[in-house]
Amino acid sequence: MAPVFGLAPAIDAGLAEHHADSSPFSTQEEFEFRVERMFCQPDELIMGEETGLAARLRFDAAMARITGGEGTKVIVAHGRIITLWLSHRLRFEPMPFWRRLGMSSAAVLSENGAHLEIVTA
Repeated sequence: MAPVFGLAPAIDAGLAEHHADSSPFSTQEEFEFRVERMFCQPDELIMGEETGLAARLRFDAAMARITGGEGTKVIVAHGRIITLWLSHRLRFEPMPFWRRLGMSSAAVLSENGAHLEIVTA
C-alpha cells in the first residue's frame, strides 16, 4: 500500500491483529460468536492471548506513535483490531461494522475523525 501513495513502508508490532492464535475454532459460526463476545466483553479474555481491551490499548499506543508529526499516514491492519479501535473511538456497535469488512477492505477515517467510510476492492 505504501508505494501506491508514494510513502515509505514501516512495520509496527503494535498494529498487529488481536492476538488469538492459541484459540482454535471449529466453525465460522463459533468464530463469529467468540468475536462478538470479545467485542461485548473487552475486559475479559474470551479468545487468544489478550483481551479486547489490551489489544485496543496496544493499537491505540501504536496509532499515537505513528500519527504524530507531519505528513500523510496510511495504516494497514486487520479487521478485529481496527474494529476494536474505531468502535471505541467513534462510539458505534462493533459487530455490524466488523461484518461489513471483507477481504481487501479499507476503513478510511478523516483526519478530524468526523467521517468514516468503508471501501472494498
